Amino acid sequence: MSHPAGPLIAAVASVALLGAAHPVRAEPGDSKGPPARGRNAAASVPDISSEQFDDLITTARRRNEGLQSSPVAVTAFEAEAIRSRDVRSLEDLDGLAPNVAIDTALGASATGRLTIRGVGLIETTTSFDPGVGVYIDGAYVPRSQGQLLSLFDVESIEILRGPQGALFGKNTIGGAINVTTRKPEFDYGADGSVRVGNFGRVDTRLTLNAPLTRETAALRLSLASNYDTGTERNGALSERLATDRLLGVRAQLLMLPTSDMEISLSAEYTRQDRKPQGARCIPIASPSPLATLALGTQLAEDIQTACSSSQQLGERRIASDGSADDDFRVLQLNGTLTWEISDDLKLRSITAFRDQRYDLKQDLDGTVLATSQSPRDQGAIRSSSFSQELQLSGHAADDRLFFVLGLFAFGERIDDDTSGGASLLAPELQRRFSLPESDPRSRIGFPLPVVEEIRDLENRSFAGYVSLTYALTSRLSATVGLRRTLERRRLEKRDIARTPGVNLRTLQPPFFTNPPARIEAGDLLFERDRSARFSDFSPNASLTYQLTPTILGYASYSTGFRTGGFNGRVSYLNPSFGEVAPEELTTYEVGVKSSLLDSRLTLNVAGFYSIYEDIQRSILSTGVADPLSVSLQNAAEARLEGAEIELSAILLPGLRLESSIGTFRGRYTDFDQPNLSDIEDARQPGQPNYLMTFAVDYERAVSWLGEVSSRVQWTHRGQQANDPRDSRSIRSSKYGLMNASLSVELNDGKTELAIFGSNLLDRDYLSNGIDASDVFGQAVIFQGQPRRYGLELRRRF
Repeated sequence: MSHPAGPLIAAVASVALLGAAHPVRAEPGDSKGPPARGRNAAASVPDISSEQFDDLITTARRRNEGLQSSPVAVTAFEAEAIRSRDVRSLEDLDGLAPNVAIDTALGASATGRLTIRGVGLIETTTSFDPGVGVYIDGAYVPRSQGQLLSLFDVESIEILRGPQGALFGKNTIGGAINVTTRKPEFDYGADGSVRVGNFGRVDTRLTLNAPLTRETAALRLSLASNYDTGTERNGALSERLATDRLLGVRAQLLMLPTSDMEISLSAEYTRQDRKPQGARCIPIASPSPLATLALGTQLAEDIQTACSSSQQLGERRIASDGSADDDFRVLQLNGTLTWEISDDLKLRSITAFRDQRYDLKQDLDGTVLATSQSPRDQGAIRSSSFSQELQLSGHAADDRLFFVLGLFAFGERIDDDTSGGASLLAPELQRRFSLPESDPRSRIGFPLPVVEEIRDLENRSFAGYVSLTYALTSRLSATVGLRRTLERRRLEKRDIARTPGVNLRTLQPPFFTNPPARIEAGDLLFERDRSARFSDFSPNASLTYQLTPTILGYASYSTGFRTGGFNGRVSYLNPSFGEVAPEELTTYEVGVKSSLLDSRLTLNVAGFYSIYEDIQRSILSTGVADPLSVSLQNAAEARLEGAEIELSAILLPGLRLESSIGTFRGRYTDFDQPNLSDIEDARQPGQPNYLMTFAVDYERAVSWLGEVSSRVQWTHRGQQANDPRDSRSIRSSKYGLMNASLSVELNDGKTELAIFGSNLLDRDYLSNGIDASDVFGQAVIFQGQPRRYGLELRRRF
C-alpha cells in the first residue's frame, strides 16, 4: 500500500490555490480591512480587491483570539457557513476538517463514532468514555450515546484536533468539538424554515426572539422537527428502517444585571424516535468446526444459506426477523455566568445538568433467523450527569502575560438495564428445537436462559488546570499549561435469569460428557462490584513566532489521557472484569498559518507525530459457551502521524474555492498481549488513511431576482479499518461523495429558496460492521447514506 502522503502531494498539486474556509464570525473591530461582501449587496459586481477573509474568532485556548493568530489546529464555522454546508447534525461535519471522521456506531443513529487523528470510540457500552469530547455551550457531553446532536439555531462550531488535556473538560484525548448556540438578542425577531425531500423528508425550524426589558433581559425560543420515512426496508416484516422522527425545543434567557456581568440560562429537550439502520449479512467462509459442533450441521448450513439470501435482496433492502427501535430522550440545562471583574480579569462559571434515556432494539445478524438480537430488547440506558467549571482569566505584566486558571468537577450515574439471550444463538435454538436431555446439543447449553443484565455505574472526576502565555518579544511568545485530574470509577454488574435454562459455565472438555446444571427463573447468575481510582498530569507547551504580520509559525507539545475502567460486557459467561489502565497520548505538532494576497488567500499547514500508549481495545473472541464474547485489554503502543492542509482563496468576484486535506498513518509498535499479535500491522480503526474535501462557492447579485448562492462539494476518503483487527471483510474501501446546493435570497431580504442534494452520484459505500467470520463464516455491514435531495423555504420576520 502506498504511503498516505502520496494523495496529499497529488491533491496539493491539483488544487494549487484552493482552500478550506474557517468562517467563524469575528468580533467587531477584530477583522483587518473592509468586510467581505454582504448577502444583500447591490446588483453590481464588486471588484475582487474589496473581498477578503476576516480573521475569525476562536475560543480554542479559552480566550477570544483570531483564528489565524491561534497556535492550535482548529477549524471553525459560523452560522452562515454551517447553513451553506448543510450541517444539520454533528454527523454532517464528517470530512469538513482534516483527519476528522464522524459516523454512527453500527447503524444506531443516536450513538456517535467520532475519530480525530486516529483516536476515537473504543466501545459502545456505557463503561467507557468517548475519545473525542463534545461540548454544548461549554458543557461536556459524557456518553457516545447522544453525541450525534441535531443542530439547530447554532452560532458556531469549532473542531479542535489533537489532545486538549490542559484546558478542556474531561478526558479530551483525541480532540474536541465545541457547539455554541445562538444567544438572545435585544430586538424582536423570528425566522422559520420548511424542508421537504425524498424518502418522505419533512423538516421544520422556528426561532422566536424577544427582549423582556430594553437592555437587561432577552428570551429566545428555538424549535426543530424532523420526519423521514427511512432509506431502507426490512422485507421480512415490511418495516421501514433508518427513519427519523425528532422534536427539539430550546429556551434561552440572557440577563445583563450590570454592565460587567452576563448570565445565560438555557433548557433544551430533544426526543428522537427512530428505526436504526439494518445490518446486511455477507458470507465469507464456511462456519468454523467449533460453530458446526455447537449448532449442529443443519443449523450451521441454514445460517450460511440465510446470509447468502440476505446479500441478494438488492440495494437498501434487508431481511430481519426482529422489529427495530432506536429511541432517545435528553434534557440539557446550562447556566453560564461571565463577570468582568476588571479590564484585566474575568471570571466565568459553567454549570450543566444532563439527563438522558436511550432505548435500542436491533437485529445484528442480517438474516431472517433469530440468531442475534440486540440485548437491549426490553431495556434502557438512563444516565444523569452534573458538571461545574470555574475559569479565571486575565492579563498581567503590562499585558505581556495572559493566564487561565480553572477548576472542574464532574459526576455521573448510569443505570443500564438490558435483557436478552445470554447467547446470541439462544433465540433460534429455542425456536427450532425441543430436544430431550439425551440429545448432545442439549448438553452444550440448550435451552439457554434469557438473562437480564443490570449495570450500575458511577463516575467522578475532579481537575485543576493552569495555562500561561508570555510574550517573550514582540514576535515570540511561549505557552505552558498543566492539568491535574483525579477520577473514580465504579461498576456493579448483575445477571438474573428471567427464564429457565442450563448453565453453559458447567461445560468442561471433553464435550458432551456431563449434562449442564439447571438454571431456574429468578436465579442470580452473576454479581460483582468493582471500583478503581485513576490520576493524571497532562502538560502542554508551545512556541509561537510571528514570521511576518500575516504569517504565523508554531510548534507544540500536548498530552491527553482517557481514564481506565472495566469491561462493561462482563457476564456469567465471561466473568472477567478486564480492568484496563488509562490511555496516554503525547503529540508533537508544527504548523504555519498565513493570510496572503491582502487576505484573499489563507493557507494553514500542520504536521503531527503522536505516541499512543496503553491503548484500550475491545477484542471479539470466540468460544463454545459464549461465541461472541468481548475481551478488554491494554493492547500496546502505537505511533500516529499525519499532515494537514487547509486553504481558502477568492479567485474571482463572488467565487471562492476551498479544500481540506488530511493524511494519516497509524501502526502498532509494541504488544504486551500475545493473543493480539495478529493485529500488530492493523490500521487504527475509524480513521481513513486520507480524507480530502474540495468545494466551490459562488455568489452573485441578480438585479431582478436577488442574491444567488451555489456550492458544489466533493469529499474523497481513503481506506478505513472498522475494527481493531482491521478485518478485510468490513474494511471501508476508498470512495467519493458529491454534495451541492443552490439558493436564492429574494430582493425583499426576508425570503430564501434553496435546493440541496447529498451523495448526488448515489455511491454505495460501507460505513462500518462486525466481523464474525471466525465463528459463523460471515460478517454484517452497515451502508452509508444514499442520494438525498429536496427543497427548502426560509423566511425571516
